[in-house]
Amino acid sequence: MPGVYFSQSQPYIFTIKHNLTIVGQTHNPDAVRLNCAFLLDEGAIFIAQNLSLAYGENQFNTIAMYNNTQLFGRNIHISHTSQDKWDCLYGKNAQISLVNSTITINNLNAASLDLEDSQLYLENTHIAGLVTKLTDSSVKNSIIDSTIYLDDNSLLEFSDLMINSNDNQSFCELYALNNSNVAGQNLQTTSSSPTIALAESNLNVNEFKPDLQNITWHFDDNSEVLADSIRPYTSGL
Repeated sequence: MPGVYFSQSQPYIFTIKHNLTIVGQTHNPDAVRLNCAFLLDEGAIFIAQNLSLAYGENQFNTIAMYNNTQLFGRNIHISHTSQDKWDCLYGKNAQISLVNSTITINNLNAASLDLEDSQLYLENTHIAGLVTKLTDSSVKNSIIDSTIYLDDNSLLEFSDLMINSNDNQSFCELYALNNSNVAGQNLQTTSSSPTIALAESNLNVNEFKPDLQNITWHFDDNSEVLADSIRPYTSGL
């Protein structure tokens, strides 16, 4: 039912080792607020719908996932309201699927999603930063704030992806490093002059906004880069 569950000043941390489903009886996810964090382990499956999860204490993720665990979220809002650098959702050997959902953080030096050896699916979802290693990501019609950082054989396949950045940020909108791959259609940035950097990685993307001439590229000779079927000029690494 709508309402606030558990104390905002002393939120619970729940360890989940069995399958769990929580569904809010409302279409407004913020009407059902759970002040808590979840640690998923030992193959647990967590299904969440029509609710918000908020954790405001230091030195813990709002959701942490290990050992072949799965998260299926629809119409949910996950937030990490502490000022520490812990990411909102961390996964290692995990599967995450988020549809019509939002992940927010207070400290912009952290990330909404930090994944290793995992699989990610986003659809109609807005998150604040993405960091992956050894992770395959599929993204549709979604927004990622600030930057996307792919490392160590990560894959990003997308359609209709926006990177919500600005002209003053000191880091690139997109990094692909160490045998990572990016492929997709319709990449937009809210910055008028974005930067994309690759090292020993591949990119094949069609349809950019802003236009290609407004994008600064940095990549090495070991990277294969095609932007609208053309290899762009690189400023080097």
